[in-house]
Amino acid sequence: MIEIMHNMWRKTMRLIDCFAELITYTNYFLKGLKDSHPSFEDIKKNYQMLISRSMDAARSAGFTNEKWQEGFFPVCAWIDETILCSQWSEKEQWVSNQLQKDYFNTTNAGEEFYIRLENLEDEAKDVREVYEFCLVMGFKGKYYQASDIGRLEDIRYTNLKRITDNVDLVIPEALFPDAYEADNLLVKRKRWRGVSGFTILVILFPILLFIAMYYFFDYELNRLICSYFIQ
Repeated sequence: MIEIMHNMWRKTMRLIDCFAELITYTNYFLKGLKDSHPSFEDIKKNYQMLISRSMDAARSAGFTNEKWQEGFFPVCAWIDETILCSQWSEKEQWVSNQLQKDYFNTTNAGEEFYIRLENLEDEAKDVREVYEFCLVMGFKGKYYQASDIGRLEDIRYTNLKRITDNVDLVIPEALFPDAYEADNLLVKRKRWRGVSGFTILVILFPILLFIAMYYFFDYELNRLICSYFIQ
């Protein structure tokens, strides 16, 4: 049954879906730090496996390697930042082994993230969607100061307009409660006023589908990791 669901999903997957396992695993790993701190070698090996699976998924869905790389860069930047800002006891080893360095030969993703986003063509909505998810999940990059919250909101809003063609809509923070600190929750913009229920449904359906896939892959990753250690 799981295999059937997986095959059906691949036939209709978007670019952001190719990174679902990476995003899910990152959250799974960080939440697990409350109980244990896995070794750097194990975490690196798991990411290498999941990145390979992400590439395979993109290829199966008909995306070019160039398109996959365009989407992988913001995910890469988000993973590196999230890990380096975590309480993981071995994160110091990650500093010199960041994904952005391994796959894009850079250690400046915090700035390049926004340069790449700004340089995207308007029709590259699938790539913009990946950037939007990373921003929603808390990526800050060079805008890490408390005084930068407004600037981050403007970037998210401007990017979202280019994805949805709807200037009144934002992705609600409630969909990703773990991605925001308390101060971010104070920044609210009432842009839902006047938006039809149908429009909201059309925009939110892909997001809700992604959340459903998040929990699906959370189950799958638990199963895979358990089987890995049992072998």
